[in-house]
This record gives sequence, C-alpha cells and structure tokens, in this order.
Amino acid sequence: MRAALALCFLALASCSTFGGHASIQPIGKDSFTVRALSPSLSQAKEYALSAANAHCAKNNNFLQLLNEDAGPDTDGNKYYQATFYCLPQTDSDYIRFKPQPQLPQPITHNP
Repeated sequence: MRAALALCFLALASCSTFGGHASIQPIGKDSFTVRALSPSLSQAKEYALSAANAHCAKNNNFLQLLNEDAGPDTDGNKYYQATFYCLPQTDSDYIRFKPQPQLPQPITHNP
C-alpha cells in the first residue's frame, strides 16, 4: 500500500513539474512574477504566459508584460521567468507594448 501511494505521489510530482506547472508570486499591488521549468524553452514560456494570463483573467484583468528572462536551469531543464502587471483595460498603464529600440553604442577611437 505504501509503495502504491509513493508511486502515485511521484507521478503527480512529475506531472506538476513537466505538465504545465508555473509558479506565480505577487511582488506588489498588481505586480507579479511567474516562473516555469520545462525540458524545452518554448514549453516553459507557454506554461508561464498561459498561467499569467489565466491569473489576470480570473479578476477580469489583462496581462501587461514588463520583462522576461530565460535560460538553462541548474538541473538541465530550461526556465522562463517574467514580471507582469494584471491591469483593467481602463487603467492608464495598460498600453500597447512598445519594445525600446536598441541604440548602437558610439564608436570611440583611442589614439
């Protein structure tokens, strides 16, 4: 019986890690961070953004992405992390996302 219970626990734990699990943490009034792990970076991003959208939608708000980060995790999986707002459509901070252009660095010549 204990072996069957342990096997069920391990199966559920592996599903939560690779079956679309994303962790959302509040970091301010309407600000959050989300992080997801997956063997694939595209899956990790999909899990995280789907969870963030669902989190905002449950209060009839919309996701406003602030920044994102991604890369390999220490155990060989890929991670995706983003910071976002959950805002009502009427909020003045809910705007079309406009990436900042990357300006070239000035060239300096050393004599």
